[in-house]
Amino acid sequence: MRHDGDVGDFVRILESLTGEDARTETNAYVRTELRAAAAVAEQEFAFVLRVWQTIVDDCVRRAITVGRIDEVGSTAESRAVGEEFAGLGMSLHDGLRTVMALRRIALEAVRRQSLAEGRSAAFIARAMSDIAQSMNTFMIDLNEGHLAAELATRARQAAIQDAFVWEALTGTSPSADTFTRLDVYGMDSSASYHAFRARPATDSGVVSLSRHLGLDPEDSHRVGLATNIDGDMCGFLTMVPAADAPGLVAVSGPVPFTDLPSAFQRATRAFSVAERMGLTGLQSMKKLGLLSAVAADRDIAREVDAVYLAPLRRQKEYGDILLETIRSYIDNDGQLDATAEALDLHVNTVRYRIAKYEEIIGRQLRDTRVLAETWWAVSLPMD
Repeated sequence: MRHDGDVGDFVRILESLTGEDARTETNAYVRTELRAAAAVAEQEFAFVLRVWQTIVDDCVRRAITVGRIDEVGSTAESRAVGEEFAGLGMSLHDGLRTVMALRRIALEAVRRQSLAEGRSAAFIARAMSDIAQSMNTFMIDLNEGHLAAELATRARQAAIQDAFVWEALTGTSPSADTFTRLDVYGMDSSASYHAFRARPATDSGVVSLSRHLGLDPEDSHRVGLATNIDGDMCGFLTMVPAADAPGLVAVSGPVPFTDLPSAFQRATRAFSVAERMGLTGLQSMKKLGLLSAVAADRDIAREVDAVYLAPLRRQKEYGDILLETIRSYIDNDGQLDATAEALDLHVNTVRYRIAKYEEIIGRQLRDTRVLAETWWAVSLPMD
């Protein structure tokens, strides 16, 4: 540990390194080097000078506290520098590069001033060591401050974007600068947009679904924006995503940006229907067609269930077999050969089962209305 006098001498040397004037050879050196550092960092000299003074003050504070810089913890001032760098838009790399330049200046300035005062080699070595340790801690604190500021900035930006998307989808409290804000997010105010509501296949699939929809902010080809509404990913897109979405994605048809609220209602309805039907992938009201009515109209559902499904349930296991055959028959557009192939049955077995079904319900599938109502019945959600 340095003697008390040594600490005082070390502190006095540090305090003299203001860089504000050129009254001494060392101060002239500091001033010249700080200007050069400011030019490299493309920052105002006054700003770099203020950072320099913060660094010097930090070294002084550590030295005075216990006489050994490496025994002093983090300081708010050093974290504040990192926060300020982030606020100015400086990357952490550029911020640390600037501080490393100031670190080099501080080491050389202390060496020069110590030699000018006739200090011993031991004093100079210890002073240089203390400066290096202080600067290492300073940069760690700066890193923490920069990261905290970046996270806070991202959180604010995300909140602003979420509010904008919510406003666009619900039509609430529209802003006068809506189209300007679209441009800020890289969106074309004259384009047509598809409202969407989506949910990933797994809890951990949000990132993959976001990328699938083209919402990654790091992607130069981002085609839309989204926010979280009631646990679902909701937003708008200029392009319809691929059908093999990793989850359920319901989209509206293309509309002007100002018509997104009604489009979002349609996308939400398609999402609810598809969810109720146990469907995944890309869905829309157009694709779902009459399935929307099947899922939504509970009164009709009860009527067709009583006629076309309840009699089969009374047959228990045999009724399940007949229902499987009828489902496949409907899915294969009433083609016996295709149904037989799908179920790995002889075509005559399919004919027999269809006949038994018709016998149980007391109606004939060749009747168009019966066929339509049977399709409705077998399309009902399974809950």
